[in-house]
Amino acid sequence: DSDEGGAPPAADANPFEIGGLESDDEEEKAEPTRPDKNINPFEIGADSDDDEARTAQVEGDLVAFLAASACVGSGFGFVMSFLFVFIVRGLGGAATLCGLALFVECAVEVPVMRAADGLLARHGSKTLVVVVLLLYAARCAGYALLTFFPGRPWLVLLVEPLHGITFALFYTAGVVGAKARMPSDRQTLAQGLF
Repeated sequence: DSDEGGAPPAADANPFEIGGLESDDEEEKAEPTRPDKNINPFEIGADSDDDEARTAQVEGDLVAFLAASACVGSGFGFVMSFLFVFIVRGLGGAATLCGLALFVECAVEVPVMRAADGLLARHGSKTLVVVVLLLYAARCAGYALLTFFPGRPWLVLLVEPLHGITFALFYTAGVVGAKARMPSDRQTLAQGLF
C-alpha cells in the first residue's frame, strides 16, 4: 500500500521522526550528564561559581532584608510612640489600661521568644518575617477597628497580644536572618545593622 514500495514501518517506530535526520552517534543519544553537586535554584548565588557575583547577590539580599527590617522597625517605633496617646485620648482609656496593655505585650513575648528556635528551624527566617508583616498589618487594622467601639477602651487588650508575637518573632528571625545572609567574617556587622 505504500507509494515508496518499501517494507511497512516497524511496530515500535516513531511515526513523528523524519527519516534520515536521526543520529547514529551514541554520544548524541545519551542523556546529558548531570553535575555531581545538587544545585538549589533558591540558594543565593547557586547559579554562579563567581565569588564576586555571589558576594553581590548576598549583599543585595542583605540590603533588601535590612530595608524590610527598617520598615517594620519604624512601624514598631511609630505604634509604640503613639499607642498610649491613642489609648488615653482616642479611646478614652486610663493610665492603668496603658500599663495593662504593656503587661499583655510582654507576657506574650516571653513564650513566643521561647518557641522561636523551633519556629525558625521549621520555617526559616524569611517565612517568619512574612508572617510578622501579615500579623503587623492585622494589628494595625485592629487598632483602626477599635474606633468603632466608643466607650470600650479595654478592647485594646485583645489587640495587644499581636505585638508580643510580632515583636518576638521579628527580632528573633531578624538576628538569625542577618547572620545567615553574610559570610562568617561579616556576620556580626550584619546583626549589628539589623
